[in-house]
Amino acid sequence: MNLLLWTCVLTTFKVSMLATTGHLASMDGQLVRIIDDCNPNDPNSCGPRKCCVKEGLAYIPEATGPKPAYQIMCKTLGQTEDLCFTMPTTEICPCDTGLSCHVSFGSLGHCR
Repeated sequence: MNLLLWTCVLTTFKVSMLATTGHLASMDGQLVRIIDDCNPNDPNSCGPRKCCVKEGLAYIPEATGPKPAYQIMCKTLGQTEDLCFTMPTTEICPCDTGLSCHVSFGSLGHCR
């Protein structure tokens, strides 16, 4: 199984575990799940060694109930070998202090 597919499988599992947490809100006309009260554009809204991310969500056709477009939550800064982007983004935390994002493909890389 390739890395991207494996990442999607793990993310899907994590999302299904989070599906009952947080609350739903409307932001810019989209339904959103708010897990943590943070701002993806404010690097200090989650506290030390964390960042606020805006994770896009995808659903299987059989999914029922509300289907928020994305969720907002605090996550730990990227650790060694975590996926990262070489440019600023609100979807993935940057690498932690002492690590940098080394390109693997295009603008996608790993913290090292």
